[in-house]
Amino acid sequence: MDSMVGTTGGHFSPHEGKSITCKAAVAWEAGKPLTVEDIEVAPPQANEVRIEIYYTGVCHTDAYTLSGKDPEGAFPIVLGHE
Repeated sequence: MDSMVGTTGGHFSPHEGKSITCKAAVAWEAGKPLTVEDIEVAPPQANEVRIEIYYTGVCHTDAYTLSGKDPEGAFPIVLGHE
């Protein structure tokens, strides 16, 4: 972990306020396999935080979106919120 402890006890990253590059499983269209690729993640905006995630899973809601049956499904999308 490359974070630093702030004077208030919080953790601050040397990437604070900067875009970062991350690996993500991207769904480009319904019914197609996910592709693992590098994506750019913008700095957080007001009332947002950016956290470091080591592992995630794809749940039934993600599978539903990937199937193309989800009326709110928009592609491309990065799944795996759990």
